[in-house]
Amino acid sequence: MMDRSSDRIYDCLITGTEEGTVEQFAARMKNDWNKRAERNPIFYIIGYNAEEEWLRYSGGLDFNRHFTTRFLQLYPESEAVPVILEIGCGIGRMTEFIANRGQLVIAADISAEFLKDAKKRLDVIGIDNVIYKELDGCSLAGIEDNTVDLAFEYIVFQHIGSFDIIESYLKEIGRVLKSGGHFIMHALANDPHGENSINLDNTFHGCNVTYQLMQTAIDKIKALEIIEQQITNSDYWGIIRKR
Repeated sequence: MMDRSSDRIYDCLITGTEEGTVEQFAARMKNDWNKRAERNPIFYIIGYNAEEEWLRYSGGLDFNRHFTTRFLQLYPESEAVPVILEIGCGIGRMTEFIANRGQLVIAADISAEFLKDAKKRLDVIGIDNVIYKELDGCSLAGIEDNTVDLAFEYIVFQHIGSFDIIESYLKEIGRVLKSGGHFIMHALANDPHGENSINLDNTFHGCNVTYQLMQTAIDKIKALEIIEQQITNSDYWGIIRKR
C-alpha cells in the first residue's frame, strides 16, 4: 500500500507549468491522469487507498448525496432517463448507480487506463447498459449531437486548472444535449467573488469558478441557460438546461 503523502507530491511533479493552448493543456491533463491511473487508480479517485467493498460504498454514498436529489428534482416521476452522460467516470465508482437511473449510460473519461478498469469492474457486477468513451480533455468528440438527455460530472471539473477548458466542455454540452436536456455541474469555488480562473501549476488542482464566470460563459452559448446555481463552502453546483 502506497504512502499518501508521496502520491500528493507526485501530483505536482509530473506536469509542467507552461500555459499553452487549450489543446496543449488538455494533452497534459490526459497524460498526467493516465500516469495517475497506472500508479494508483483508487487513490486518485477517492483520495485514499481502499478495498473494492469500500470503493462501491463510497460511490453509492456520493451518488445518493449529490445526484439523487437533483435527479428527482429534474425527473420527479423517477422514470429511467433514456441517455445519461457521465463526464469523468474514472473507474466507474458512481457509474453503476447512475446506470440504475438510465436506459443507457455513456461513461466518458480522459484516461484510457481508468476506462479499462471501469469496464472490468462493471462487467463483474453485471452492469450491461454502459458504453465507454475516451475523451481528449477539452471536448466530447465521439458523442453525437442532440443525443444526451442528462449529463453529469462530480469531482471532475474541480481538477481542471483552466476555465477555458471548462468553457470548451460547456460548449460541447450544448452540442450533445437534446432540447430540454440538463447538465449537473460541480466545480471548485474557493472564492465566489474572486477573479482567479486559472491554476496551471499542475493538472490536479482546479481553477476557481464563480457565478460571474459561469454566467458569462453561458451567455456566449445561446443554446444553454442556467436554471440553478449554488456555492456551498468551496463547492460550486449548477444545473444548466438546453433550450
